Amino acid sequence: MPASLSVPPSHDFDAVIFAYTGVIGLAPSSGQWARLAGLAGWRRSEVGAFKRQYRQWLPRYQENLLGTKEFWTVLMHPEQGAGLDSELLAALRNADTDMWTSTDPGVTAVLRSTHTAGTPVALLADVPWPVADAIEGTEWRATLITRTVFSSQTGVTSPAARAFDAACVAVRGRPEHTLYVDRSRRNLDAAARFGLKVLHSTGDPTELTGRLPHGPADDAGTTRRPSSPAPLASVTRQPRGQGPRHAVEARMAVQVHRGTDMSPRDRAIRLQKTEQPAQHPA
Repeated sequence: MPASLSVPPSHDFDAVIFAYTGVIGLAPSSGQWARLAGLAGWRRSEVGAFKRQYRQWLPRYQENLLGTKEFWTVLMHPEQGAGLDSELLAALRNADTDMWTSTDPGVTAVLRSTHTAGTPVALLADVPWPVADAIEGTEWRATLITRTVFSSQTGVTSPAARAFDAACVAVRGRPEHTLYVDRSRRNLDAAARFGLKVLHSTGDPTELTGRLPHGPADDAGTTRRPSSPAPLASVTRQPRGQGPRHAVEARMAVQVHRGTDMSPRDRAIRLQKTEQPAQHPA
């Protein structure tokens, strides 16, 4: 099992890549699922069916192939018809975002320790734009993460090799000298095939502590901002709402996501202005 590969001494790492879902981000509670399903018109007895439908369409939403309104239109209960007004759409978006932005304080403490060691940290997150925007506004992201790589930015989700490549490029990490932390064994297997060192997160933050770079706590409990990241890197993504066979390659500069830098939504607008329609033979 690739996830059991020995991890080299921490000083050998160029960088550490943390998966978001299941590692830093906590899984939604049953109550949160029930609330979201209810907003979409599903009965409490139908929450299981709603979750299956949600998970079926989620990758397209995460990769920005579906917009927020398109995603929730598909997920509305059939009996609701076309009853998706702007107020309900906002409620669904907010409830969904809230569901995916609770974090494990034990893991953020590990992040803080890794940060004090001076090791660049990339966040690799398979999330749609609303969740990406919310993550960008958090204190732990601003102070502990060197770069963020969102699927809604790159147009690709884990375990695709391009997702791992984008994260390595973002923090100038050589795969063989970069550690990837995830809870998903499927993703860990793919990351190991890509060439990354891998570490399985079991949900116990204390198990991560001894395997990751760590440094002494800052004086007075303060936290330094992440060190200056690498120069701008190029990534590719597909235009929203088009399938793989209609993909166009668009190059964009990945801005450093700090302070007043562009939000994910602003980056999307900038990217769309650079895209050209795909040319298909007659």
